[in-house]
Amino acid sequence: MKTTLLFAVVLTIFLTGCTRETELQRTIFIEDPDAPGLPQYSEWGYNTFGAYFDRLPFVSTHTYVPARFIIDQGATTFQLEGERRESSFGTYGENHMLSFTIPEMDPRDYEDLLALHGITYNLKDIDVFLSIGGIPEAVTVSEGMLKFQRAQHLWVDGKPTQVILSGYFELQGMAGGRAVSIQQGRFDVGIMPGNFFLM
Repeated sequence: MKTTLLFAVVLTIFLTGCTRETELQRTIFIEDPDAPGLPQYSEWGYNTFGAYFDRLPFVSTHTYVPARFIIDQGATTFQLEGERRESSFGTYGENHMLSFTIPEMDPRDYEDLLALHGITYNLKDIDVFLSIGGIPEAVTVSEGMLKFQRAQHLWVDGKPTQVILSGYFELQGMAGGRAVSIQQGRFDVGIMPGNFFLM
């Protein structure tokens, strides 16, 4: 039933002429009943992510572009940007950003990200940064993973328009002298020329 509903939502979007980049990048947030405050895991390109950051939801919002890929001097960085919910009443705190440097990858185009399909990274082996209120701190990860469960094309009018990346993440470690825990992370984001940066 849930799959049928999700398909109906996506189909409705496309049948109403959703071909503009701004429409493709909008966020569709469907709360996970088993993880209050977080989006359900999906593979539909809903442009959402969420995780419990020290037990409070850290989620994508309409305010920030939820995901970016930045390729700069051979370093490929995957960024998730949103806000941390301060209470169960839905008020939000300051901007947060979680960044992962993907090793041994130098994509020349957003479609090259299809190579991430099914790949899992041990976060102890890559650079991770956490930015709270614009201040980035390197995270010394004691344990953690980033899993790209699925990478797929999104087709509009018979043409590939973006790459949808869906998967999971979690970590524990130290950042700026403080212990941090990010659990039950999930993402379902679309990457296209508007959020793929080749520097």
